[in-house]
Amino acid sequence: GHALNFRLRKMETDIKETLFLLYLAEECNRPNDMLAFARDLISRKTELDDDESPKVCEAFNRNLVRIRDNRRAYMKLLAQYRGNLPADIAPEVMKGEERILLKLMKSHKQSSSLLNEIRLLFREIKSLECEIRTLCHEFIAAIELKMLRSDCDSASKVFLHKVKADCYCILCEVSFGEEHENYGQRCLLEYKGASDIALTSLHPCHPVRLSLALNFAAFYTEELDMKKRGGLLLRSAIEDAVLSSKHEMSAAYKEQAGELLLKMKKNIELWGIMGK
Repeated sequence: GHALNFRLRKMETDIKETLFLLYLAEECNRPNDMLAFARDLISRKTELDDDESPKVCEAFNRNLVRIRDNRRAYMKLLAQYRGNLPADIAPEVMKGEERILLKLMKSHKQSSSLLNEIRLLFREIKSLECEIRTLCHEFIAAIELKMLRSDCDSASKVFLHKVKADCYCILCEVSFGEEHENYGQRCLLEYKGASDIALTSLHPCHPVRLSLALNFAAFYTEELDMKKRGGLLLRSAIEDAVLSSKHEMSAAYKEQAGELLLKMKKNIELWGIMGK
């Protein structure tokens, strides 16, 4: 009995230390360390509570965004390279297959240096895509197995379903064909599920509800090419929030709500969906 109590106290102390180290890594903007501590926390606990889950999510999210942004930068560079390719081989080159590129390097000596650079660029892009897929699936599994508990409060449920949807949205970005379609459907289901809870359970100015509307609208607009639907969602969220802000509103999220509403308005302008 004494040995068991000692081990339990030791485990509790280790968890507190891991949480503190995760906090330090976040404060110092060290994404890799954040992820390491988040994984350690997941491995130590059967379930994460409502305070621990957001910290773990932030660790995964920062790394995913960093890798996704690196891939986007490479894709922009790839588009520049395409402009320098001979028109007759550009379609084959842009398939990104190592075997084809090596063959073209031999048959188009004058472009071999350019083709080799493109080959190396594609290799880096595919490596980043592999990282994204692995991390997204690990993140989704952690949410389903360790975070989405039956006793989660409404805000936590909305947040976690939104984060799952965000993961599927990122997976859409690096997928094609049937796989892309499947991830898109899962993303839509998660956003809709989160929205159903948010609309009935969260204050219209709650930051989680607003960030959900922001990301859901981005998915409609950028992934599904449904600008009108995205614009309608944003305008509705803004109108509800403005009307509700005239009543009593928690000071804890008033500032965050203001920032999110500003982002929404900027996105409506950016996407050119001002009209009703």
